[in-house]
Amino acid sequence: MANSDLVRSLLHGLDLLKLISARPEGVRLNELTLLTGMKKPTLHNLLRTLAARNFVVRDSVSRFRIPSPHVPPHHVHASTFPCYSFLYTFTHIYSCICSSSASTLLK
Repeated sequence: MANSDLVRSLLHGLDLLKLISARPEGVRLNELTLLTGMKKPTLHNLLRTLAARNFVVRDSVSRFRIPSPHVPPHHVHASTFPCYSFLYTFTHIYSCICSSSASTLLK
């Protein structure tokens, strides 16, 4: 599929998820601006959208991270909890593949 056939905003959102998942300690908006080359308003809108659907959370020191699969935020309905487990597992496996650390997959 040619790049022109792809949804650019979705690609940016998925790239953000990959980048954030590689940093379990979280990442700030300014860092993401430097790492991605995207403008702050664009990043802010993407992150706000991802947070609204609970794919990322913003902690008390303004770092964005992937939510823990074991403790969903208080405002999340229990029916959406399986999404957390899937996302956490997906990002963990992806991070292991990217770091070429097969032994991490077994943890």
